[in-house]
Amino acid sequence: MDFKAKTITVAQRADKYCHLGPPKSEAGYRTIPIGDALVTELKRWKLRCPIGDFDLVFPNRAGNVQDYGHLLRRQFFPLQIKAGVCDPVLVDGKPKLDAKGQPVQAARYGLHSLRHAAASAWIKQRIDLKRLQVWIGHENIELTLDTYGHLIMDAEGDAALIAAAQAELLA
Repeated sequence: MDFKAKTITVAQRADKYCHLGPPKSEAGYRTIPIGDALVTELKRWKLRCPIGDFDLVFPNRAGNVQDYGHLLRRQFFPLQIKAGVCDPVLVDGKPKLDAKGQPVQAARYGLHSLRHAAASAWIKQRIDLKRLQVWIGHENIELTLDTYGHLIMDAEGDAALIAAAQAELLA
């Protein structure tokens, strides 16, 4: 994290065994700009963050690599359920009940969904696709278009293009 430049640089990743290594591809090495609100939150986090040998941004309590499964089950899923971003667990079409007779809830999203939400928001803000490719860490623009191309619709822009083409043809 570079608070002055307001960026996060991805230079490594952790695998499912909690081993650190390089990103999966050269495109995985990237720097992503962040806004002032996130800078403020990350500064607060850095002050209380466990310190470890690897100077990780989001370590576990001992300062080591965070286990993905633990992160999901202990933090991300409960956070969604608390926020109401969840669905009832169904058994034979009926809600499963806990010991208190309340419906058991399941979180709606995995962590990877945050990546898709960010990319979708950037597309809605009309970010150029090459920049999106770099920020997402895709190896090529085709992957970015195949993944997010369906979100790039502009009915008003299409209508303006057709009207301009028509005017030119009929002139």
